[in-house]
Amino acid sequence: DMVLYCKFAVGCAAEHGRQLITQKRDRDPHSTAACQKPEGDADQADDCRLVQDGGAELLSRCADGGEQTKLLGAFAAGLVLYLLFAPSIAAYESAHQIVRGTVASVDTARMFGEFYPNPGDAGAVVSMPLAMFAEGFGTFLLVMFIFALTEGCNVGRPSDALAPLFIGLTVSSIIFLVAPLTQAGLNPARDFGPRLVAWLMGWGEAAFPQPGSGGFFWVYIFSPLLGGTLAAYALTYGIEPLIKRKDTSCGCN
Repeated sequence: DMVLYCKFAVGCAAEHGRQLITQKRDRDPHSTAACQKPEGDADQADDCRLVQDGGAELLSRCADGGEQTKLLGAFAAGLVLYLLFAPSIAAYESAHQIVRGTVASVDTARMFGEFYPNPGDAGAVVSMPLAMFAEGFGTFLLVMFIFALTEGCNVGRPSDALAPLFIGLTVSSIIFLVAPLTQAGLNPARDFGPRLVAWLMGWGEAAFPQPGSGGFFWVYIFSPLLGGTLAAYALTYGIEPLIKRKDTSCGCN
């Protein structure tokens, strides 16, 4: 069941949104997702496009085999990480008298997945509702900024060459904000794959935060999914119509 939940990893919303529009424009040059070329602004004409398909279709694309591939990729990365550092992990556990699978072993399990409160900050007080809000809000900001930075009709966006840099800065800023509380998961597929490796390699329930309360699902799967969905709908049905109303030079009608 967790694999099915992770197929909806909200980190795919922005990525698949852009792919969806590009593919649709390639198939149908007269589609509403394609913009007519305005006079005197070739750069804007090349990139001018709107996220017309809405959050629902973006999330439906997240449920395809691509997300299963992401989950498998994250699992493979976690497995490689374990194989590389297994001797070092064992030595650390022996030196600190940590028994793998106990609550104390969260200290080593956190290299595979996120936990709340952040095990590295003894002073952090984080309830499940607060952790859910932090993860949901962080993912909301991430998806919203990715949409804004790649939206062709956003005349204030940076050039395509600089967009990845700004997206990276956005991710860094969100991590600085959220990581002290929940270690900033933001992407269920990326979080669950390595965490599953920890579960299989002896950490058991210690690989999951608050196992008795379902904290892993609500904080690191449901909340990012909800935050990303809200961001997609907020842009599609809130910000995007305002852009179209304010600036019609793009030709995206």
